[in-house]
Amino acid sequence: MAYGSGGMSNLAQETRRKVDEAMRVIEEQIIKSTTVNMADLRPQITDKGAFDQLLAVVNEATQRNYSAAELQEKIAVLGTNVKDTAVEVASIMKKVALS
Repeated sequence: MAYGSGGMSNLAQETRRKVDEAMRVIEEQIIKSTTVNMADLRPQITDKGAFDQLLAVVNEATQRNYSAAELQEKIAVLGTNVKDTAVEVASIMKKVALS
């Protein structure tokens, strides 16, 4: 497959933008969720350490009324494991909401 000038770079940037947008939506769901106690999800989470970090930043975001963008920034600083755990939590919460 041939890509024009900067084609792969543009594709990578677009993919990153889409992933970032998906993370923003997931993080909003986490912050807005009032029906699921996140601590109750802990046994279902793969990376307990990352979950503890995520829980701390979500609690801080809730207490300080962070925007979704601010929460996304805080989670990004914590690294890939915490971002992956946020996706895992959102997936579990979605299953709970649909059941």
